[in-house]
Amino acid sequence: MKNVDVVTIQLLDRSFQLKCSPDTAAKLQEAGAYLASKMEQLNKAGSTLGYERTAIMAAMDICFELINLRADVTAHDSEINERIKNLQEKIDTTIASSELRLPQSPSGEQQLLDV
Repeated sequence: MKNVDVVTIQLLDRSFQLKCSPDTAAKLQEAGAYLASKMEQLNKAGSTLGYERTAIMAAMDICFELINLRADVTAHDSEINERIKNLQEKIDTTIASSELRLPQSPSGEQQLLDV
């Protein structure tokens, strides 16, 4: 990496420095803060877990959230695709059932429309 940022993340009583590209530094900092908050929640819950167990439990909670969010997105995508399909069918039906009547000239011939 040419341009390198160093992001410091505080997890409970430990500090970690991570190298990353400048364009990912803010997201990495956000991810670290989220992990730190999860670990603090587990600590405040009264659990006497060790540091590593707390980190693993926090990671499991985050993975569970991610899996649920992915399932929600997939369900939402399916619903949107179904709505689009239904709308397309309605449009096709409407177009097929309607007749475009072109104006006729006084001699009875159809005239072309200027578009």
